[in-house]
Amino acid sequence: MVTDTSFLRNPNVHQMSDTIETLDLPFFCAVVEGLADALGAV
Repeated sequence: MVTDTSFLRNPNVHQMSDTIETLDLPFFCAVVEGLADALGAV
């Protein structure tokens, strides 16, 4: 995990309602792209 604040962003984390539909995919992609840039993978 990059941060430990997922519970603040998504109240569905580790609940039965934790499904793909409850994720903020554009935000997720931005985080992954930022990590890739920071780690020099891109």
